[in-house]
This record gives sequence, structure tokens and C-alpha cells, in this order.
Amino acid sequence: MARLILATHPRTHDVDVLKVDVPLSATHSTAWRLTRASRLRYYVPHAVQSYVLGEPLRLPYGHDTAGAEPDSDAHAIAVGGVVSVTPLSLDLTSRVDLSDYEACLRSLAQ
Repeated sequence: MARLILATHPRTHDVDVLKVDVPLSATHSTAWRLTRASRLRYYVPHAVQSYVLGEPLRLPYGHDTAGAEPDSDAHAIAVGGVVSVTPLSLDLTSRVDLSDYEACLRSLAQ
């Protein structure tokens, strides 16, 4: 899919990365869905009972989809069983109007 997109479409403004999450049970015919990155933590680490210093350590984890947004990547792969394709931007700046927000912050500082 990535090769096809890159070969046939020019770079889309504000899409710097496509994050693709594939469920373990996926096949070539598994559907895909365009999603948002979830604000919730999907993987929940479990405490390690014991380990040997200097040995590789495998961290156990579980999944928590309670409260996952219906249009999110976590919901798509864990609940929907589909491939999640999430367009990401490297610009992490909030999408608020910067001049309005600056005025708000300056009024608080007085």
C-alpha cells in the first residue's frame, strides 16, 4: 500500500508519516480503516516478578481498549480487527489560533 501511495500521489500537506498497525490475525484480505492516533494508552505493562541482571528481559503487557475512541487506531485493531492506517504530522504544535492563545496567556500574566 505504501509503495502505491508514494508512487502515485504527491506528498500530502501535513502528512509526514503513515502509521500502519496490523492485527496479528490479519490476512491479505483484511480490511483497512483510516484512523486517528488514540489519546489513550493501549498497551498496559505488567510488573516483572523477577529477572536476571544482564539477561534479556521480555516485558509482559496487556491490552486495555475500554474508552478507546471509535475512530482510533487502538479501536480499529483491537475491537474492529482491521488494519489501522493513521496519517501523522511531525508538527506537534496545537491547532489553536496562536495569536488568540498568545493574547489569552498574556492576559493571565498581567
